[in-house]
Amino acid sequence: MPPTSHIAIFPPDQIAEIVSRAYNLTVVAHPYIYGFLLMMWSYHPDAPFKAIGYLTWTLPKRIFVGFLRCLGFGEEGIEPDSYASRYQSTHYGSFIPEDSLFARYQSYGAVPGYSERDDIHHEEAPEPGIWWKMFGWGLYISGLSAMLVYGPRKA
Repeated sequence: MPPTSHIAIFPPDQIAEIVSRAYNLTVVAHPYIYGFLLMMWSYHPDAPFKAIGYLTWTLPKRIFVGFLRCLGFGEEGIEPDSYASRYQSTHYGSFIPEDSLFARYQSYGAVPGYSERDDIHHEEAPEPGIWWKMFGWGLYISGLSAMLVYGPRKA
């Protein structure tokens, strides 16, 4: 494959055109929907960021630990008569090297708090900080402004 000699970078005027078109297609064309969404978002301003964190970190980690539990790496150690116990007896015996992948999987599987019964008991969420509150007020005011400025006008 030949090396590339050109890198495609949007010039600032094209970026401004894209942003302007997106603004006109969302805010100007549908001010009530846009305003309503911003106002609803203002009640939980950190929710999209928590959702992204959950989808990119917590959920894959839970899936991976669940997969390790299926293989036999449990909270109390290696489960008897499992794939992990058979692999340990075949390859390692009673001694597992510290830097081996098996040792890492054993420690990941032993992490408590990844069972279904732990999902039932949720602690109450802490009060959001002042920056989240200010961000929420900004969203609310932006949504209200979009509705009032771009709402239907009488001819």
